[in-house]
Amino acid sequence: MNIGQPIRELEVEPLLYPTAMPEPPAEPNLEPQPASEPAEQPA
Repeated sequence: MNIGQPIRELEVEPLLYPTAMPEPPAEPNLEPQPASEPAEQPA
């Protein structure tokens, strides 16, 4: 029973970390991506 509690916390922590990390890098990536995105849509 005790093992289940710590496991749930670990699962929630990693989910919050990856969610916050992709956000910051997504901003700088959006600039260079827009050029490729419009090219893919018309294609």
